[in-house]
Amino acid sequence: MGWSPVEHKRRYLVAVKVADCKAATYNRATIGAFERRPDLPTMSFTVDNGMEFNRYRPIECALSTEVYFAHPYPSWERGRTENTNGLLRQFFPRTYDLSRVTDEEVEAAVRLWNPRPRKCLDDRTPEEALRDELVALGD
Repeated sequence: MGWSPVEHKRRYLVAVKVADCKAATYNRATIGAFERRPDLPTMSFTVDNGMEFNRYRPIECALSTEVYFAHPYPSWERGRTENTNGLLRQFFPRTYDLSRVTDEEVEAAVRLWNPRPRKCLDDRTPEEALRDELVALGD
């Protein structure tokens, strides 16, 4: 099981259960998640070098975005992703069998995640930061 990305600037999480680590499965899940939220800007994605990302062109085409790859070993290039994964462990601890996580549980975690204030956002929530950004883009 995997997750879709956290938005870098506003820390807004879009998550979806991914059944396996196949590229086609990841692509369908990611594209579907963002098609359900057409208001979310998708300028770029930064991914690691896992096999699920090796066929990234469909994501670029479907979401009019660019996919970038982090270098293979420097985890500091994926700090936000590593931090996000750690925070998601508050909802799904390491002892939790991720194959048993339901779509509803993922949605519930996202509903709790995005209204949570962040120090890096001056104590605004990702929802507030995203709303402010969308308003600014609309002006």
